[in-house]
Amino acid sequence: SGEHLLAMINDVLDLSKIEAGRVSLHLANIDLFRLLHEVEDIFRLRIEEKRLTFTVSAPPDLPRFICTDEGRLRQILLNLLSNAVKFTERGHIAIRVTQTLDSDQETSHLLLFEVEDTGHGMTPEEVASLFDMFVQTKTGRDSLQGTGLGLAISRKFAELLGGGITVSSEFGTGSTFCVRLPLLEATAAAQESPLPPRRVIGLEPGQPRYKILVVDDKKINRLLLVKLLASLDGLDVREAANGQEAVAIWDAWLPHLIWMDMRMPLMDGYVATKRIKQTV
Repeated sequence: SGEHLLAMINDVLDLSKIEAGRVSLHLANIDLFRLLHEVEDIFRLRIEEKRLTFTVSAPPDLPRFICTDEGRLRQILLNLLSNAVKFTERGHIAIRVTQTLDSDQETSHLLLFEVEDTGHGMTPEEVASLFDMFVQTKTGRDSLQGTGLGLAISRKFAELLGGGITVSSEFGTGSTFCVRLPLLEATAAAQESPLPPRRVIGLEPGQPRYKILVVDDKKINRLLLVKLLASLDGLDVREAANGQEAVAIWDAWLPHLIWMDMRMPLMDGYVATKRIKQTV
């Protein structure tokens, strides 16, 4: 629910920036293959959970390093794939990336990103208004998801990048979205290397061990925090299911930090916190 709400807010903010003419591009040299791999990682689990086939293909002669706005391109691909996953119940989802000559400028090349699905598909009437803001297909309205902004924003971003988006669809068979962008090659030497991924493993050496108490009547909430914190070197973690247990553990163990839920049976977080503070 939180992710859904955040996505809606981001769509509205993007729309406001577009309408105000405040959207700017941040062109940089990027590794196209790395971007495709990241997008694939984001969606593979969701697609496999629906028992769909997922393929990402690119020819070996495709330029690896290109100049574009990585954030905008990523958002376009995420929006298209998100819709494909949402409206496909059987079959496959595929991303194909190719390059072709620009028919308007024969010396220039285009990058083509095709996102194909075997989902519900759309009628010609739905396709005609598909990129209008706040417009959803019947399937989209029935799903009670989204705002009807994702495709409109994606088209605006594609146009800002000097390209566009088209769609071909057949009701009951599936849809294919094609993003066309100018191909601006970059050299490997000019590629901006991302920082290596880093993961917190514990506290700096030489510090005392810190005692953490997690208090929540919802077991799944406790397990989440306990698992995250207990995996770090330098922390001792205990848990309590209500305020009474929290006060008892405080008296016997004196934790350095307490994650306290406020609404709990027997004794809520407000009363437990008040009692603990009275003993400090």
